[in-house]
Amino acid sequence: MSGIITAKFLADAPPTRVREAKFERATQTLDANPFDIGAWEFVLAEIHSGPLSLEQARQELERFLYFFPSSSKYWHVYISLEISHNNNDIVPKLFERCMSKCQHIELWKLYLSFHANLGTPPMRMAEEYRTAIEQFKPDLSVNVLCELFARFTKETLENAQALRKAYQNALDIPMHNIEKLRMDYLDFAREAFSKSVFDGILKRSSPHYQQARQAARELETVTRGLNKQRLAVPPGTSSLFDGDSARQIQIWEKYLETEKAGKPMSDETPEVTHARVVQRVLFVYKQYIACFYRHANVWYEAVSYIIQQGKIAKNEGNGELYDTCMRAANELFQSAVEACPLDYILHFSYADFLEEQNQVLKATAVYQNIIANADPQTDLSIVFIQYMRHGRRTGKTLELRKVFKQALKWLKDAKKIEQEHSGFQVLVANGLMELCLPQTSDVKTPTQICKAVLELSAKFPHISANVNFALEYINFLIGIGDATNARAEFKRFLLTVSPKDADVLYSHFIEFEAMHGDLATVLQLEQEREQHKLKLQGTSQQRLDIDTALPPTTEQLMMRYSYKGIYPCPASHISLFTSKAPAPRSDHMHGDTAASTVTAGGDAMDQGQSLYSAFPIPDVSQYSAYRPFRDTPGVTLCRPPTVAQLMKELPPPSSYKGPLVDVDMLIKELAARPIPATHETAAAIKRAKRAAEASDAEAPSGQSLFRQRQRAKKSEN
Repeated sequence: MSGIITAKFLADAPPTRVREAKFERATQTLDANPFDIGAWEFVLAEIHSGPLSLEQARQELERFLYFFPSSSKYWHVYISLEISHNNNDIVPKLFERCMSKCQHIELWKLYLSFHANLGTPPMRMAEEYRTAIEQFKPDLSVNVLCELFARFTKETLENAQALRKAYQNALDIPMHNIEKLRMDYLDFAREAFSKSVFDGILKRSSPHYQQARQAARELETVTRGLNKQRLAVPPGTSSLFDGDSARQIQIWEKYLETEKAGKPMSDETPEVTHARVVQRVLFVYKQYIACFYRHANVWYEAVSYIIQQGKIAKNEGNGELYDTCMRAANELFQSAVEACPLDYILHFSYADFLEEQNQVLKATAVYQNIIANADPQTDLSIVFIQYMRHGRRTGKTLELRKVFKQALKWLKDAKKIEQEHSGFQVLVANGLMELCLPQTSDVKTPTQICKAVLELSAKFPHISANVNFALEYINFLIGIGDATNARAEFKRFLLTVSPKDADVLYSHFIEFEAMHGDLATVLQLEQEREQHKLKLQGTSQQRLDIDTALPPTTEQLMMRYSYKGIYPCPASHISLFTSKAPAPRSDHMHGDTAASTVTAGGDAMDQGQSLYSAFPIPDVSQYSAYRPFRDTPGVTLCRPPTVAQLMKELPPPSSYKGPLVDVDMLIKELAARPIPATHETAAAIKRAKRAAEASDAEAPSGQSLFRQRQRAKKSEN
């Protein structure tokens, strides 16, 4: 069925056809936007409810996990579906695919359950349990695995010493419900060992247990509200999680800060503490990445931390931790460039990391993979520039020129490049690199090679018509003292660039002639520029000679006589000579233009002066921010005495280290809930009510009812 399903059709159709129509509409939505969470929820609900065949469900889950590969929840759904159909040959491959991307205990529970049902030998199962617990030590939910392992050891292995060791190792780890695990351990030890052995166990395990419990409580406070099942939508994609993303990032960052400041455990050396903290922080980063899989900044933050800790370990002589950190950084980089293929910042960082490790061939392969896998319409200018830098550092001249030839081929074959990124940067970057290389041939000097590279722009019309390239090339000619060719190139580029860009080029041309030409040429160019402006505005005017032309405007004078932020009048008077707002300056290889220096009135603006407003402006230097807590003359803050006293006694906000509470929501919840009375209070109220009713009934006329009640209360007391 194609097209839009009308409301009338849905109303008249049978339920099965309605669901099929909705399912098809959801799949069409996902074809247009594969990150539409609402459409995915409907499709996945269909898989869960069972109307889809196994092949259809498998196809939709594969499609979902292609876009959300770090979703442990739906990997669990996928694997459970295959297990329910007894596809035991497929399940291990699915576990292998998801374990590296998803650090979630529920997946490991399913993994252990699957192997137990296959009849895995007990010793092998015990090793699997130990591996899972070791990996999930930093997770507060590791108590689930510890309890399962203790139950497995007690029921299957029936080894008291093994169970004792399992309990002892578990009680060193901060986790949820650690008190329950301790009670189970003490109950077991009390029954299995003598009193003297039990007392020794209690004495030795108490310090570790107390420290782990304190750490668990702190982490529970920090991680309250953390959602580890969040779907990792790309940044900038509208989704159901937009409102909660900032809050989740805040919790993750606070969680990482707490782990990075990890305290040493009792009887622990500094080297062991460092290794343990790095292991825990790396685990938290992996869980953080699973929730923000498409965010390149989270990947880089994790990698940079691991590299930094590796360098610290190397300086401390801890070679084992250094090797571990470098391996972890390499694995994270490989996953990062796969997760964020268009964030070239990760690719370049990975290549620099490999180059620093003297793995030049692998670093080169990073750039080659980007080029090989890029879409034909993708602008690869920055990739080739970084690739040439890498080639110059590692292979010197030959490698640099080899990469440049590849870049020229790409420029020739590129089907679509945006005008503002027309690829001219590749020519300019290569020319500047060649300019600074030592001369290797007697045929051409570095200056001649650089000029030849820039002249290749003639083969690419979109580069020749780019005003930014024109300015780069002209400034290069000025820098080498070739004023004649610079003047010729100004005139040539004025004929090739767009009319809007020609105005910018005129400004640079005027500045050039002011520095290297004569006054008559400057005046002639100013008139040509005015004619060009009038032409752009659609105003026709007869061309004037210099002798008959109108005198220059004050704005032209300001442009002519200004240079690099120096003005021919006080800064406060600039607004008298120009009515244009300050514009950003365009600095190039060897100088600025007169136009940019005139409009670069930012220096004056920094002093609080307006450069272009014709209206009076207050003296902002006299400005003082309004702060109600200060004693401002003429302003009296009237607070009730009790409130003022309370505010004096309250600690400053910076001293609060607890969880963030939504006060409005808290008050709303408290107001909506009735406060139950205690048993004693309710009983006292009932007695007082019965006594009051009795006294009202028995009170003689003329006697004060209040006095009777007072006497009744005294008699009760």
